[in-house]
Amino acid sequence: MININTLQWVLLRLIERLSWQGCAGTLMLVAALPAYLWIIKPLHNELAASMQLASQPQVTNQTKISDADQLNAFLKAFPSQANRAQSVQAVMDIAAEERVLPDDVVYKTVQKVDDAIAHYQIEFTLVASYREIQHFLSTLLHRLNYVSIDSVLLSREVVQDEVIEARIRLVLHFNLLDNQAQTQQGAQP
Repeated sequence: MININTLQWVLLRLIERLSWQGCAGTLMLVAALPAYLWIIKPLHNELAASMQLASQPQVTNQTKISDADQLNAFLKAFPSQANRAQSVQAVMDIAAEERVLPDDVVYKTVQKVDDAIAHYQIEFTLVASYREIQHFLSTLLHRLNYVSIDSVLLSREVVQDEVIEARIRLVLHFNLLDNQAQTQQGAQP
């Protein structure tokens, strides 16, 4: 049998031989076991349980939305092609608000057969500072969800000039299904 007094004496002699770094290391080793048992192991088990739960398929009570309904909901986000003039005017109004005036404006309709969305290109030139052009484009994209930027070409004559010329091509997207539905409703008595 080991005598407690003898064990105590042996431990004190070991501590006397160790430097303060050895004592600190020994203390950390002794403290690591309870830390592992009471902190790390429960967290590991909790993480494993949450990963197992996440890997299981989720069963929801939501009704499945058909593909046609999803497509219709997506297309409703775009204005009808009948509102094309108002949509183009909204772009020009934002340009006027931002104090950038489009010049050399060219309009072009791009439509594919059997496509539910019509694409209307507006190409124009702006002469303004880089910051003004950037602010105009970000405001335009933020306010009008049916507008996308197709291309922006920046040029300047003198490197030190603050004013640059930007050739911008925007694409406005319109819902064609609304037009077909309105045409069919108008044709029915």
